[in-house]
Amino acid sequence: MEPCHTVPPEGQAISEIKTLLMHYRDTQAEILGLEASLALQAPDSPAALLSRRRILKARLDCLKAEKAIASLPSPRLRRILSLRYLEGLSWREITDPLALSESSLYQLHRKALAMLEQQSPAP
Repeated sequence: MEPCHTVPPEGQAISEIKTLLMHYRDTQAEILGLEASLALQAPDSPAALLSRRRILKARLDCLKAEKAIASLPSPRLRRILSLRYLEGLSWREITDPLALSESSLYQLHRKALAMLEQQSPAP
C-alpha cells in the first residue's frame, strides 16, 4: 500500500498511521487474496516471490496499525480505534457499547489520533 497524499478539508496532510488505520480492513482482505493466489502459483516462480513480498509488506502495515493502537495509554481510546478501524464498525455502532454520545466519541477519536501523531516519528 502506497502512502496517501490527499489533503483533508482542514488542510492537514494525512499521516502514515492514519492511512494505515483507514486501510486496515482492505489490507487484511488483500492478504487473503494474495495468499489464495500464492497457493495456485509454482513455489519458486517470480510471481510467487512477488506475492510473498506483497503479503509480508501488507502484514507489516497491519502490525504497525495494531501496535499504534496498543501504544495508547487509555483502554477506552484503544477500544474506540479498534472498533472503528480494526473491526470496521460505524460511529453509531460504537456509541452504544461504549455508552458515549456521538460528539463525545468524535472528541475521543480525535484525541486518540492526536496522541498517535505525537508518537509518530517525523518523516
